[in-house]
Amino acid sequence: MSADDEEVHYPYAGPESMMQSLGMGGYDEEFPYPKTVARLRAEAADISRKEEKDIFVEPSGENLLLWHGVIEGPPNSLYEEGIFHFDIHINDGYPTEPPKVSFRTRIYHCNITSTGDIFCDALNRDWSPTMGIRDVLKILVDLMRNPRPTNIRQPGHHLRQKFLHDRADYERIAREWASKYAS
Repeated sequence: MSADDEEVHYPYAGPESMMQSLGMGGYDEEFPYPKTVARLRAEAADISRKEEKDIFVEPSGENLLLWHGVIEGPPNSLYEEGIFHFDIHINDGYPTEPPKVSFRTRIYHCNITSTGDIFCDALNRDWSPTMGIRDVLKILVDLMRNPRPTNIRQPGHHLRQKFLHDRADYERIAREWASKYAS
């Protein structure tokens, strides 16, 4: 075997070297899950290639565990013409566990708390590992078009009662808030 035919063996340099060789940037000791990172990078690339109409989302800089987004209130909804900001917080259990989504813009909605947390089955018990960030975006648009007061697991949620028993006032306040906080 000549010197040109010799196999070269490189010592394993640890996870940081592996991540860099896979094009995944630096290694973060708090988030050593390369499969999750790879999936999130692929989802970010897919979303940037095929953006959704009236909604935009991207990772927060290099932090793939926090995404920031903006959604226009869907046409013919209570939130029409509003511009709503939201965050998607992803934990190390993703995609087996759903991300936590919260609105940063105040919104009067029976599935969204005063702190912006979203309560709906699609982002909780109905979540599946086959779902991803694009599905989250579709869920948000659908919730804005079709509030689901029966889909709330939070006891004592007063907006649920308002939606079910005084729909006209609920709709008036939702439009008022969209105009006041999301313009």
